Amino acid sequence: MVTLLLTGILTGCIIYREPVTIGIDDHENAMLFIVAKELGYLDDKFKIIEFESKGDSVEAFYLGRLDVVYSTLFDSLYFYGKGDRGKIFLLTSHTLKRKGLLVRQGLSTLEGSKIAVEVSANEYLELVSFIREEGISLDKLEIFFLPEEEGHSAFLNGEVDAIYYYDEYTDRLMERGEIYRNSRGLKKIKEVLIASEESFKRKRELKSIVDAWYAALAIKLQEPEKFHSILEDLGHHKSEYAGLYRKMYYFHSDNMSMLGEREIENIIKKELEDMELKADIKELYSGEIIQ
Repeated sequence: MVTLLLTGILTGCIIYREPVTIGIDDHENAMLFIVAKELGYLDDKFKIIEFESKGDSVEAFYLGRLDVVYSTLFDSLYFYGKGDRGKIFLLTSHTLKRKGLLVRQGLSTLEGSKIAVEVSANEYLELVSFIREEGISLDKLEIFFLPEEEGHSAFLNGEVDAIYYYDEYTDRLMERGEIYRNSRGLKKIKEVLIASEESFKRKRELKSIVDAWYAALAIKLQEPEKFHSILEDLGHHKSEYAGLYRKMYYFHSDNMSMLGEREIENIIKKELEDMELKADIKELYSGEIIQ
């Protein structure tokens, strides 16, 4: 992925010809990188590549097509070991409201229905869990994987009978059906920045990525109108959906990377246990970049 130009004889530094490629999807937190790039916090040494879903970006990363990817901890662990063994160098956390299943005419009419769900292994597994809790057979449902905005349009246009998304996205559509909340309540989302084995050598650039993330986060928290205006000007937020994104709040103004290394390792360990996976945490995570 990375092409070396030369090794500085006098300085001993490695100079890289190719920019660091950063894979993101279209979710709110990934938009921090779009804003950081637009405001110059990320220069020409960095190239942002957008994907429709976290699953697509993470898969591309582990196939060796990206230097860095921003994704959920769940998806990163799901794909770990299936290709390039990347290393997590930043772990962030925020809380979203409960998810809900919006149905046109109630759960009793759900069998034989078409349901839209976010393009993500995590969202799909939660939907499956929800459906099973309600005693509904998956064999009698047709599930479509669609990004939020496409899911909304499909529901409003009658192309699907139900959608499963966060409350923020379904609240505006409640007049068109009945909402059934996920009983799990508030959900803390853990997201990560991962560098490939080769790209982890570019520590200066990785540190710049972390700094740019913080800078864009500060704007999002302190100047939300400016943050969303930039995204709307770039065509990332359609005006009718802008209000939805403004409802997505961080759990706190800082992020989990500021915790001690042992605490972060415990978070990753717990996620591995929940997913029934085994991996060496020292191979998965390094706090070297954010020190």
